[in-house]
Amino acid sequence: MNTPFQKSNFEPHSSTKVLFCYGLDFTIYQKFEQWLKEDRFLIFLEDEVSWIKKSKRHKLAEKVQKHPNVRICFIENPFQRIPTLKKMLWEFVFSPAEIFSCKNSSDFQDIKKHFTELKEGIHFTASEYSDFGLAVMKNFYQNLDLFSDFKKYKDLKNQFSQIPAIILGAGPSLEKNQETLKTLQSHALFFAGGTALNSLAYHGIKPHFAASIDKEAPYQTFKHADIFNVPFFFQPRISNENLKIISSQKILVPDSSCFALENWIARELDLYQGSIDSGWNVATFLIQIAVYLGCNPIVFVGMDLAKSKEDVLYSKGTGVCQKKEIPFVKTKDLNNQEVYTQRDWLLARDWICNFTSNQDIYFLNASEGLDFGKNVKNQKLHAIDWKKNYDLDAYVYQILKNCPDYFLRDEKKTSVLREVEKSIRMTSFLIEEKLIELEDAYNENKAVELSWDEFVEEIFHEMHLHPLWGIFSSFFKKGEKGIGAQLHQLLFFQSQAKIQLNLILEYLNERNLQNRK
Repeated sequence: MNTPFQKSNFEPHSSTKVLFCYGLDFTIYQKFEQWLKEDRFLIFLEDEVSWIKKSKRHKLAEKVQKHPNVRICFIENPFQRIPTLKKMLWEFVFSPAEIFSCKNSSDFQDIKKHFTELKEGIHFTASEYSDFGLAVMKNFYQNLDLFSDFKKYKDLKNQFSQIPAIILGAGPSLEKNQETLKTLQSHALFFAGGTALNSLAYHGIKPHFAASIDKEAPYQTFKHADIFNVPFFFQPRISNENLKIISSQKILVPDSSCFALENWIARELDLYQGSIDSGWNVATFLIQIAVYLGCNPIVFVGMDLAKSKEDVLYSKGTGVCQKKEIPFVKTKDLNNQEVYTQRDWLLARDWICNFTSNQDIYFLNASEGLDFGKNVKNQKLHAIDWKKNYDLDAYVYQILKNCPDYFLRDEKKTSVLREVEKSIRMTSFLIEEKLIELEDAYNENKAVELSWDEFVEEIFHEMHLHPLWGIFSSFFKKGEKGIGAQLHQLLFFQSQAKIQLNLILEYLNERNLQNRK
């Protein structure tokens, strides 16, 4: 057979567990056959149907197809590249993966680009689940007690139509523009979050809106920010320690989380407002908010997302170590100069590029560092023509005053959480029954296929265990079937039910003690 393949000298990194090969070349299998024995995986990606047909006649075809650690994925057309890669990367979500090509094809660079972007995005999404949702749900339960008086994001749609906004990040360009910013507080709404709040306080600049999204933000750093009289956007998962020190007007924003249990409880408590794509950090979160509020134009300052070799990471006053150890990635800045960035910053940059391309809004970048694409014009802050003056403090106060107030009743909270507790207990009972069923089958040396129909009726299974298993099942040995595979799943469910039951009981018992006092 004439092959479209080229000799590949590719050698995987020592930590690589999953190797994607563009092109169905069985000599690649021969090369990595020993490598596969160490619980590693080889994924062939092929997009030529003629070669799929020819390969079936290869002497190694049957051996490759039966190997438990080899997959052959056919990509029918270019539109199937992303779905195919996404499916496989999710299956091996926590396993280090690489891709290479053994084909003479110009398509590989496009496929490699999709692979890299999807791998990073999936990794950061999955990292939300790294503790099985423990931090998110713990914050969520504890934060319910702070929902005594709040506004909802949904009521602010277009309330600041055509008013300019400045999104303030914590990069070095924030410090360089501090004097100009002090002259602009009646020209544009200032939005700031995270470490930028500390730097603004250090420089004597007060934002009109503040925000935080981190579920484990450093409390000692956060408490020094001058945000006590600044309207505060937050999501239910924010660090409870941080939310406790917010005494200003709280504005509840929809969560972008895919934690279904959190969303179910929010619906029952009338907190749910849909979901939003808030991007990768607090700056992208604030961009989404400014657009929703109707702001135009929107200007970026301090959103450098990169540093030169000699430069610092952050503006003064952030309280963050300027020399913290981070795995930096080399890239080019808006002047085509070599700079260093982080993978999550690149994801934020890509999000901004995509998001701004779909908005009928004028975006300007007065930061230094990464370029945000053709839809964001690079311009010095002092050179921007600000057409109007506003009494923005008064305007913000009046808009928020006119929005409805929301309160969360204690009895409603308790009722909904008791329902979740009941479902966790019932799910735990069903798990015990299934474990006994498996044990009996094992003792009698019989095959058994468990029915999961009873679990479908339980909130806890459908909203927490089932989504978690979709992610963490890849941790368990690939290809295992029968009793072993079902036992792994049940034991995983059992451990998660225990964790979540303890978490919800801890909150409910603490509330009972407070009520008695």
